[in-house]
Amino acid sequence: MFEAYEELAGELAQLSNYYQKYARIIRDHGPALRQRLDATSGSGRVHLWRKAHNYRREMAAVIRAARNDGERRTFLGTYFAFQVLHLHALSIHTLRRDAAAARDRLPVYHQILTRLRFQLRDLITAYLGALVETCSRGEPLDGVAFCNVGMLLDQDDLDIAIFARPDVDAALWNPVVSAVGAEFFRYATKMHFYLAEKTVGRTFLTTIEDIRTYLRRGAHNFVLISELLLTERLVGDESLIADVEREIIDLFYHEQGRPRLHEGYLRGMIGEVHEQLRFDLSSPWVSPKTHGLRLIHNLTNMLKTIHDIRAHGSRETLELLKVRDPNNAGLYAGLQDVFSFIEMFFYVYQLMVSVEDTFDSNDAVAVGHLDRVAEALGFAPQGPVRPALRLLTHYYEELDRLRALAPQALAMVNQHLQRVTVFNQITAGGRPADYPVAWTENVFLNILLLFQVYLGMIYWDDIFQLLARDSGAAIQTIMNSLEQLPDEQQSPAFERLLRLLAFDMDSIVQTAVLFQSVADRPTFARYAAFTREWLLEHFATRPGRLAALIEILPHRPATVTEFLLGFDRDQLLRLRRLAGHPATQSAVDARASKRFSLLCDLLAFSSNHYRRCFARVSREQPEIVTHPDDRDYLRGTADTLWAELADAEGPEELRRRLGVYYEFGFCRCGLLAVSQPGDLKLLYGVYHEFFRRYFRWLYRACQWQVEAQGLAGLHYRERDEDDQPLAVFCSGGYAREEAFEQDLDLFVLTREQSPEFGRYAIGLINDLNRELTRRGIMPHHRLTEFFGTFAFSLDRLEAFLATPREHDFIELSLLMGSRLLIGSHSFDTAIGELLDRYLFRQPDRFIRDMLAEIDARRTYQFSRRGDTVNVREDPGALRDIQTAVTAALARIGRREPTLWTACATLADALPAQAADLRTLERAYRFMRYFRDTYSLSQTEADHILRDRLLATAHRMGFAPDEIAGASGTAPRLLRTYRYHRVRSQRAIARIASAIAP
Repeated sequence: MFEAYEELAGELAQLSNYYQKYARIIRDHGPALRQRLDATSGSGRVHLWRKAHNYRREMAAVIRAARNDGERRTFLGTYFAFQVLHLHALSIHTLRRDAAAARDRLPVYHQILTRLRFQLRDLITAYLGALVETCSRGEPLDGVAFCNVGMLLDQDDLDIAIFARPDVDAALWNPVVSAVGAEFFRYATKMHFYLAEKTVGRTFLTTIEDIRTYLRRGAHNFVLISELLLTERLVGDESLIADVEREIIDLFYHEQGRPRLHEGYLRGMIGEVHEQLRFDLSSPWVSPKTHGLRLIHNLTNMLKTIHDIRAHGSRETLELLKVRDPNNAGLYAGLQDVFSFIEMFFYVYQLMVSVEDTFDSNDAVAVGHLDRVAEALGFAPQGPVRPALRLLTHYYEELDRLRALAPQALAMVNQHLQRVTVFNQITAGGRPADYPVAWTENVFLNILLLFQVYLGMIYWDDIFQLLARDSGAAIQTIMNSLEQLPDEQQSPAFERLLRLLAFDMDSIVQTAVLFQSVADRPTFARYAAFTREWLLEHFATRPGRLAALIEILPHRPATVTEFLLGFDRDQLLRLRRLAGHPATQSAVDARASKRFSLLCDLLAFSSNHYRRCFARVSREQPEIVTHPDDRDYLRGTADTLWAELADAEGPEELRRRLGVYYEFGFCRCGLLAVSQPGDLKLLYGVYHEFFRRYFRWLYRACQWQVEAQGLAGLHYRERDEDDQPLAVFCSGGYAREEAFEQDLDLFVLTREQSPEFGRYAIGLINDLNRELTRRGIMPHHRLTEFFGTFAFSLDRLEAFLATPREHDFIELSLLMGSRLLIGSHSFDTAIGELLDRYLFRQPDRFIRDMLAEIDARRTYQFSRRGDTVNVREDPGALRDIQTAVTAALARIGRREPTLWTACATLADALPAQAADLRTLERAYRFMRYFRDTYSLSQTEADHILRDRLLATAHRMGFAPDEIAGASGTAPRLLRTYRYHRVRSQRAIARIASAIAP
């Protein structure tokens, strides 16, 4: 309530520039209106300085006060300006008062917005009715109805549909509508006539037949259909609107409508919702309307057609959905809460800052304006946190909540579509009515006709799910019908299907994945290959379609990964080259393009084992696909998976989580090997950090399982890993902290001797062995051959070492290269003491045997030269380097499993051999890099085929002209390998001379 213009002007100062026009209107015309009201004794019946209670009656008084048509229009607009400001001022005052005091602001927002919408609708209805009467000079509205088909609280325009019966004089009413629109734009807001623009175009009036004609062409325009579903009569013929509802709007509802239109609308809308869900939350651009309100409106519009709810706005629809579908009332309540917050945020922002629906959160001026919005919404400053930051934080929390709720609503729509889709009838051989096509006798051709009817729709997930059911029975029926066509028609018909699906890259990717999933059937394998080759040609001529594929990668990472796994190496390289084309690059985000190319490169040059593992991980942890080049992000994901292991409620769940954690870590290290080639210390450090975590938790899981079975009646699970009755040691590659080893050498020590504990230990270690084998790691227990049991005591180990035996250097070197994984460090100390007594005090025999092993291996390898390279066993290769370094460590009485640390230790102790030790370290680094890369790109076998080195050489960074494609060999790689091997042999020979007895 205001007493004078000065008070109103003070209130206007808080509003956006858009609302300053009301100040001009009131300033320019308010005095004249007041004067005429006084002159006609109407001032007591018309409220200018306070909110009115009967807009129609007061506008009638305003009309009577005017002396001519021009004054009537001016005074009506001025009165509207007064009342609009009163409505908004009252809402803001109520909001400031109630939100500041409320613990929960959402009920406050809900109540204010509900009341405001009804009051604003009444005001607009009264003003529109008065304008229509004035501009038409009292022409009856029989056969004409002005309707709201949008959101009244969206203040930048008013969406209007004007329905008319066929006999209405358009020549009379078009000028009236034009005049009403001009007056509305001058004193209120612009009118938008989208329905008329799309259905007729030449007139403001739309008849039922106009809409019928438009819909015969298809139900593609979900925006127009959504407007129809929101139809709310403001002014005009009620019986006409009843006819519109019965003859047009009801067609889109499940119970009373036409299946073609209902299904078409849902397909168009759900595709739009998927697109809306793909917006990047990391963007600094804030758009409550685009990212929040439209999404909720679209969800509720779909659900209202499924549950047969006739309501105008989303708020009313959600309220009714809670009653109609009580099983999902929690979902609807959540959507209501998000809607109340975002709509209030957007309403106050438009009122106080700008009617534009987007702003930059990095803009200091915009954030300053946002402080005022936040304070009005009840977000006072807290310490150093300004109101705008509190508001934005809550806004993004609500968007996160919406992104969690939306898939639940989409799943409901998807399930509904699977039940009602005409696709079921077609695959069963039916010919549905009400479709503007001539159905054939062939199921495949009828599927083409169906896609033609729904041309441009971008949602077919429900269909692909139906096709995948029952081992692909439906897709088999469809493909059988394709095979029934004459041979010369089959490929063109299938290509036509691809062209129809190519409107939506999601659909064509899912088609390819579906065919790949049943590739064991020759027909499907053939058409899957046809699809891949066709797509490559399609992408070559239409770079924008490849850009569409790249853009869906963050949203369907597992599906796109499965899709790419169907391509062979040459096809993946073609795809990567096409992704680098300037036309493709210009149509897609640079980072997305880079990640897509990295994924193509990774899959093109990876072993089948790695590809299968990567595909599984992409389903469980899509971050491996969406952030392949972000080392810190993947590290954070790995840490989260590790931390969540503690939440497992039983040993089986813990094993499942451990499987995910291991495979994620394995694939993450494979990516690191690609992105940081040759940095072995970094790679091995990351690999063994995750493997140690994995192994310790695996021990816990197996222990939990054994103790839960109660076979031995023992319980040690509450003890720390360093206080266990078993000490688990590894040796070999895992002790040296090398990556991607397929064998894990283990031995287990204990001080417990009871039979019960023996059963406990056997059960636990057997469980460990099984789980490691599932992960592709083969456990070996060499010392078990001598002791007859997995777990043995230190006393038995000492007795074993005390008796010299032929080839006992093998067991001694195993102990020298061992590393404790589980158990007390006292066991590790004891191993060192045993080595000191039985090796380091008299190392000569051990050193002779180790050096003789190098000579014997060289003689054996020379006797069986072939077409393979053995980076582990070749003379001067990894095994010789490890043997020479272990022998040298025995000479100085030191134990160190990690090879480069051992080389540094030996260089200090044997300075005369420092140069040779550096040679060995360089050779070791290159050969491990060679072997690791071959393992990831081909196979984990030790024997490397010379004609299978192309992928390995590529991943090791050799230039294309250094890789001989014809023979399959990589001469530069092999020359480099021979160079290091020869230098290694010479260095080993000199070190052997220095340490030999």
